[in-house]
Amino acid sequence: MALSDQEKDEIAAEVRRQVIAFMTTPEFEQRAKAACAAIDRGELRTDAEIADALGLPENFVSFALGLAAREITAPNTGGRAN
Repeated sequence: MALSDQEKDEIAAEVRRQVIAFMTTPEFEQRAKAACAAIDRGELRTDAEIADALGLPENFVSFALGLAAREITAPNTGGRAN
């Protein structure tokens, strides 16, 4: 049985809530600081390595890095070219 649009929206909202809750914990903050330092040292190079260090799914990290890259190349546009 397929999910209704409302059910999909509710699931998406719950996933967002859980991700935000996790990413605002002291544990995640420590992981993020350690991952940034490891990236600076060249120890983490791939999305998979970064995701593992952060304790996040690889596709989430890939998506976030893609958004960041677009923002760098097209600042203040949400990554969209003007």
